[in-house]
Amino acid sequence: MKISVIIATRNRADALEKISLPSLAKQDFKDFEVIIWDASDDDKSKIVVENFIQSHPDMIVRYFKAPRVGSASQRNDAVKVARGMENIVLLGFIQVRIDSVRYGLACLRVLKTKVNSLRV
Repeated sequence: MKISVIIATRNRADALEKISLPSLAKQDFKDFEVIIWDASDDDKSKIVVENFIQSHPDMIVRYFKAPRVGSASQRNDAVKVARGMENIVLLGFIQVRIDSVRYGLACLRVLKTKVNSLRV
């Protein structure tokens, strides 16, 4: 798997259901997983993700209940379980274009090349 798309969220079930997850389902690049790292006060986001998984069995979507609250700690914790070679972190209410994951991977590759060329 090439990419892990990480969504650290808190109390954004509606945005996950109507914006973020549907836009990820439409990606033209398919070699990615979605990690939902949820610090919500209730189980609404979990239910949304479970329903999404049922209706999109072709996608790899993993849900985790965040042990700590805070967007930085959530992102850091989520990266530890990511299976992709690269990570893209999204806010829990972002709608991505159909080519966002593919272009994100291309940008990461260019940045790695530039960083590696700067090493002495």
